[in-house]
Amino acid sequence: MFKLIKALYNKKIDSTGLAVFRIFYMLVLICDLSHMFYFRQLIFDKVPYISPYEINLGLPLMAWIICCFFLVFGLFTRYMTIINYAFTLVFISTISSFEYHVFYTYTTVNFFLLFLPVSQQLSLDRLIMKLRYSNTRFQYNPPAKTTVLSYYLPLFVGVAFVYTDSVFYKVTSSFWMSGLGSWFPSVYPHFSIIEDGSVVNLLNNNFYIIKFMGYLTLVFETLFLFVFWFRKCRVICLIIGVGLHLGIFFVFPIPWFALSVATVYILLVPVKWWKKTGVLFKRGKKKLLTFYYDEECPLCMRTVIVIKHFDIFSKITFKGVQSHHDDEEIKGIETEELLNSVYSINHKGKRFSGLDTYIRVFFSIRYLIPLAILLRIPGIYHLANICYKYFAANRVVERCTEDNCGYTPPTLPQNVDNIKILRNLTVLNLRVVFTTIGLLSIITIQSFISYDSSAIASTRKRLGIEGTSLDNRMVEISKFSNKVFKPLLGLTHHPVFMDAHLKGYDHIVAVSYINENGEDVWLPIIDKQGSPQFYIYGCNWVNWTFRVNYPGIIPYSSFASGLKKYTAFWAHKNDIKTKKKIKFKLHLKLIDIPEHFEKDFLQKQRNKPWVDLGTINWNENKFEMDIKEDYQYIFSRGPE
Repeated sequence: MFKLIKALYNKKIDSTGLAVFRIFYMLVLICDLSHMFYFRQLIFDKVPYISPYEINLGLPLMAWIICCFFLVFGLFTRYMTIINYAFTLVFISTISSFEYHVFYTYTTVNFFLLFLPVSQQLSLDRLIMKLRYSNTRFQYNPPAKTTVLSYYLPLFVGVAFVYTDSVFYKVTSSFWMSGLGSWFPSVYPHFSIIEDGSVVNLLNNNFYIIKFMGYLTLVFETLFLFVFWFRKCRVICLIIGVGLHLGIFFVFPIPWFALSVATVYILLVPVKWWKKTGVLFKRGKKKLLTFYYDEECPLCMRTVIVIKHFDIFSKITFKGVQSHHDDEEIKGIETEELLNSVYSINHKGKRFSGLDTYIRVFFSIRYLIPLAILLRIPGIYHLANICYKYFAANRVVERCTEDNCGYTPPTLPQNVDNIKILRNLTVLNLRVVFTTIGLLSIITIQSFISYDSSAIASTRKRLGIEGTSLDNRMVEISKFSNKVFKPLLGLTHHPVFMDAHLKGYDHIVAVSYINENGEDVWLPIIDKQGSPQFYIYGCNWVNWTFRVNYPGIIPYSSFASGLKKYTAFWAHKNDIKTKKKIKFKLHLKLIDIPEHFEKDFLQKQRNKPWVDLGTINWNENKFEMDIKEDYQYIFSRGPE
C-alpha cells in the first residue's frame, strides 16, 4: 500500500482541473448556503420570527458564504479551507430535522479541501506568489503540477464509497433489482418536478429507457470503485456520472445535491482536455491589444504580471518600451511620455493611454467587460481618471537599472518534499506514510459502517452468524463508527430512494391561506398538482416530505410542529401578522402506490382530486390545528 501511494504521489499532473473543480464546487455550495440563509428562521428558529433561536445564525451563515467566495477566487485558500470546514461542523454535520444527503458530500469534500492544493491554478494566491518572488529581471511562475492523488482521493471517498454502500442497499430492493429504482420515486407527485409534456416526461414514460437507466445506475455504482482509476474508463465514468446527476437535477427538487456531485466529476476530466481547451481558445484568434510598459519600473512589471495572470486566453501582447520604442505603432510619441504613462494599441491601430488603456485591457479580457463598462460611466470615469493621475504622479519614478539596482536573484520557495527530517526520512516519505495511514483508516471506518447495511445483514443471516457475540460486537462498532465519523468526515450509510422511503406514501398535504376576500392563496410548498415548490427545495424538501409528513401513518405532533413553522415563516415573509386572526386550509390528495411500470402514472396522480383535510388558525401568535374527523386515521397521536 505504501509503495502504491508513493508511486501515485510521485506522479505529477497539471492542477487546472483541480482549480476548476474548486470554483464550481464552491459556487454550488454558495447557492445551497444562500438557500439556507433565506430560510434560516424556518430551519433554526423554534417558531420562525415568534420563538427565535437564542443565537442569531444569520451572521455566521453570511460569514461562511463570504469564506466560500474567497475560495472561489482562491484567496487565502489555506485559511479559508480551515474556516470552511469549521463552519461545516457547526452548521450541517450535526443538523437533524433538515439533514439531507448532500450534507455528507459537503462534509467529505470540505475535509479533503484542507489538504488539496486547489489554489495552484486560477487563483489570487498564485498571483500573490508571482508578485512576491518576481522583480524587473525575473518573473516567477509557481508550480502548476500536483500529485495525481489530489484528483483520486475526493473521487474515492466522496463518490466511490457512496456508490458502493448504496449498492449494498439497492441489491435488496425489489424496485432497483427490477430496473425501476429510478422510476418509482419520480412518479410520486410530491417527489417529482417533471413538467407535463416535457422531454423528461416523455423519457420517463418509456418502459425500455426507464429499465435501461435503472440497470445502468445499478451497474455503474457497482463498478465505479474498481474502474475510475483507469485512464480509458474515466471519460465513460464522467459521461455516465454527470448524466445521472443531471437527471436528478431535472427530476427531483434537490438541485444542489445533483450539482455538487456533478462538480466532483470534474476531477475525472482528462488533464490534456484542459490544455486543449486553452489552446482552442487561443488558436486562430488575433491579439486584441498591444500593451507598452516600462521594463525598468517595478510597479509597471507588477502591473504586467497582474494583467497576464487574468488574461487567460492571451488576448494581449506585452512590449517593453525600452526594447520596442522604434515600433511603427508608437512612432511620434516621445520615449519619456511612453515611460510616464501606459500606452496601448488595439487590433485596429487605435491608440489609448492612461486610464483608457486599462479600460481596453478589461475589454480584451472578455470576462472583465462589465468592469470596463462600469469605468466608462460618466462620473465613475472621471473619478477613476483622477485616481489614476494621482497614483501615476506619485509613484516612484527612479527606474531600476544595472547602475542603481544591479540584479538580486529572488529567494524562491523550496520544494519541501526534499527536506530531510532524519537520515533516511524526507518530508515526502512522511507525507506518504500519513496518507497511507489516513486512507487505510478511512477504508476501515467505511467498511465497519457498511457492515450494518441491508445486503450484508442479509448475508450474515444466511450464513448463520447473525446474533453471535462477534456479530453483535461488529454491529456495535458499525453504529459507533457511523455516529462519530458521519459528522466529522461524512462517512455514513447511503440508502437513497429505497422501498422504505415510498412504502405506504399514499397521501400529499398542501396548505393555502384564506385571504380577506375568502380566496385560497396556495403556499409555495405543494402546488395544485401536488408537486413541490420553492419552499421545499433542497433540505426543506427532505424536512417537509419525511419529518413533517411521513410515509404511512403521520405522527401528529411532528406534523403540527412542522406546519406551525412553515405557516409562521410564510406569513411573516408576506407581512401577514400571526398576532391577528388568520386562517389556513389544509388540503389532502390521496394517491395510488405504484406496483409496476405504468405509463402516465405521474399525470394520473396529479389529476387526483383534493379534499379538505382541516384548518389552521393563528391568533395572538398561538397556533391551532383542526383535522377533520374523516381523516384522523392517517395520524398517530401516540408517543413517537
